[in-house]
Amino acid sequence: MSDSDADPSFLALPLRVRRRIDRAFGAWTRPRPTGDGPVHKRRKLDASASATPGGFIPDDGLSGGGFVNDFGGGGFLPDEGPSGGGFLPEPSRADSGADEDADEDGASADAMPFSAIPSALQALDLQPDDEDVLAVFRNAATGWENKGGAQDDDDAHLLVGRKDWRAVCAALLDVGVRDGDEDGDVEMDDEDAADLSEPSEEEYVASDDEEDDAAEGDSDDEYQDGGFVRENSTRKAGGASRGRKGRSATTSSLSPDASDDDDLADPSRRVTARQKAEARHAFAMFFPDVPDAELDRQRLMIKDITRMASLINLKLTAEEIVQMLGAFSTQPDQSMSLPDFERMMVTAKLA
Repeated sequence: MSDSDADPSFLALPLRVRRRIDRAFGAWTRPRPTGDGPVHKRRKLDASASATPGGFIPDDGLSGGGFVNDFGGGGFLPDEGPSGGGFLPEPSRADSGADEDADEDGASADAMPFSAIPSALQALDLQPDDEDVLAVFRNAATGWENKGGAQDDDDAHLLVGRKDWRAVCAALLDVGVRDGDEDGDVEMDDEDAADLSEPSEEEYVASDDEEDDAAEGDSDDEYQDGGFVRENSTRKAGGASRGRKGRSATTSSLSPDASDDDDLADPSRRVTARQKAEARHAFAMFFPDVPDAELDRQRLMIKDITRMASLINLKLTAEEIVQMLGAFSTQPDQSMSLPDFERMMVTAKLA
């Protein structure tokens, strides 16, 4: 699909954002196998068998004393040479025709399953469960159904085209992206930026302190001897650099770093500032009387989930709650901390 056919709002985005959108689309596109390759291979074997008379073996077997004449004639080698070499271009033409047929059949390198839309949105740090956005994609996908005759309400058979994907993502990202921003940060209002940056800064500052403490603890004796002061400083600088890199990656998932492809393949590997803020907001609902500054020390337990489920009329058994906590908890008592809750929200595509 040429850029000239793309939506104007998509072309107005910075190049790095356009590439990110296309990479997210390509990561979740699964072209169906055509199966034409094996057919042409069998056709090549049949043609080889039909072109070769096969009478050479019986002739040699019947003429017992004809070895001198066979060797003297020697014409079988030239005959086999051109006949054998002639099969190479034929399958190549057939295979190329098969590829063209596969393209004409619509193996759909330019369409992605509707079921993959939440994961692709999450890879772009967009809300994966926004019903309004999903409704737009569902309406767009009705024109990209498989030829097998799927129902409009059957999401499993709906396909979203690249053009529709670009247009919707451009509308979602156009508000927050600054043209020419090399750091890949997303433009936000001052209040929103302050709200999103505070939790991230607190977490990563604590991480930097832990790295510095570990570096000092590993090399206290060396530092006192005075021989490895420069090495210790280098390790501290490296820890601070890693902390800054973590803050940059958390601030914006659209930064063109080396881990873009890994993040597209597994978006849950990195939690962005937006996802942290949404997870924190949902986590705070379980503790309405706890100040925001003390949320980091809270632990979500069975009684908290049971109380919240009763408020929203959600029926959950104790076994289901224990399984949910056990799947994401990193605490000895199987309770769920705020980082555990963030990971659960991202994995369940709720943030």
